[in-house]
Amino acid sequence: MSRSESVGLLTDSPADVLRCIFERRLSSLVKFEYCYLELSGLQGKKADDWGELRDLCKATREAPIPPDMFEEQLKVGVAREEAAEGTGIKFTSGKDLTDVVIPQYEAGFLRLMGEASELSYGSLGWGDEEMVQLAASVAYAHTRGALPSLTRLVLYENKIGDEGMKAFAA
Repeated sequence: MSRSESVGLLTDSPADVLRCIFERRLSSLVKFEYCYLELSGLQGKKADDWGELRDLCKATREAPIPPDMFEEQLKVGVAREEAAEGTGIKFTSGKDLTDVVIPQYEAGFLRLMGEASELSYGSLGWGDEEMVQLAASVAYAHTRGALPSLTRLVLYENKIGDEGMKAFAA
């Protein structure tokens, strides 16, 4: 199974919620639509086979976020935490953010985008906001030469309007 075909499973545990800041963003970047699952989709339901389990647990993913936007979101979260404890993001050391997390996110983002021959975001309920974010991600990767293998962009069964398409066409 290749990296983009592996299945990602998430729970609602506090450890998963914290890890989501970094790993969820990268792990969902190039997954095929049914390879990103959330077990909370079961909620007392029983699946009799893999197809049923997959359909019940299919996760709605956020649009990819380029490294510059990711960095800004983290910095806002850190500032919020500094202003009011328990409301933002806290790192053991400020250097963890600037010397580890941000550079690793950019490296992972560019590597994954660079390896992708297909970006599959079908049936995710995306609208204009997600399309604007996707456009920013594709532009970021493209300006850094990170989309050499991309031949297919899958967006079917989303709710993308004129504003989303304008952002992508720009």
